[in-house]
Amino acid sequence: MNMIKSTLKKYLSRNKFGDDIWYWLHIINVNSKRIIPDKKFFEISYKKSHSKRKINWDNPVTFDEKQLWLKLYYRNPLCIQCSDKYLAREYVKKCGYGEILNELYAVYDSVDDIKWDSLPSRYYMKTNHMSGCNVRCNDTMTFDRKDAIKRLKRGMHHDYSIDSREWNYKKIKRKIIVEKIIEGSKHLPLIDFRFLCYGGECKFLFVDIGTANDEGKHLEDARRNVYDRNMNILDVKVSRDTFPEYLVKKPENYEEMVTCAEKLSGNFPFCRVDLYNVEGKIIFGEITFFHSGGISSIYPLEWEEILGNDISIDLAKKQINSNYIDCM
Repeated sequence: MNMIKSTLKKYLSRNKFGDDIWYWLHIINVNSKRIIPDKKFFEISYKKSHSKRKINWDNPVTFDEKQLWLKLYYRNPLCIQCSDKYLAREYVKKCGYGEILNELYAVYDSVDDIKWDSLPSRYYMKTNHMSGCNVRCNDTMTFDRKDAIKRLKRGMHHDYSIDSREWNYKKIKRKIIVEKIIEGSKHLPLIDFRFLCYGGECKFLFVDIGTANDEGKHLEDARRNVYDRNMNILDVKVSRDTFPEYLVKKPENYEEMVTCAEKLSGNFPFCRVDLYNVEGKIIFGEITFFHSGGISSIYPLEWEEILGNDISIDLAKKQINSNYIDCM
């Protein structure tokens, strides 16, 4: 089912008309499920994506089971700030890593507030309360402002918390952020280093390439390799096809990246910290608490448990019972 949806989205996204069709199909699908309670919603999603298996709520063991347990029961208010792509900057500064923040050009409360003519010739726009609503301007002379306005308005009106029931997006005060474009190399698109951190300790790394096109839209054919903490490649596939190992080299300051990810993740039982490394400069991307919304396709199947082993439900319960005092 996920493969069919991915193929359909890729086909429809080839032009603006197809994009519009996909958008409205998605909205209709999401809104049709609003009345389903969260727990039931997770059970249905998991069953569809995991060969009709049921979630073990009493003793979750897999990567997705534990993420869905956290999504249902772990309501640390700090997750809201860190999910907010604007307020997360303050969290990063508080952790002592203000120097890794991307250059911020402007912040707006609505599309109508945007001062288009005051922006630089090249920039990257995104909404702070969701994933996927991105706009990239490579040249103001050829930039399709009308299409950008349409996409941004759709994003600003969309309650992203209902897509996969990620509660942490619900109370974010919506804004539009304008930042400097982060470039890849001449030979490769931008590389995403996604550190999987468990209670503040990095255990695995997802490296993604080709996640967005020149307009800022997410690509369905992005590729991903999985590595251990020391960036040794692992024979496992998570939701995406892999790429040749030689394409991405271990950065010279890789240990600094790991230290940064572990510091930023230290307050949570599990999260994914995304960083970039451009010519040796580390740049913060985002903090994600439920990778792929808690629904992944993992092969070989034994890796479902391996990736989930170190997500501590006991640590989550301890924080819940202490009203998150331990992590604030």
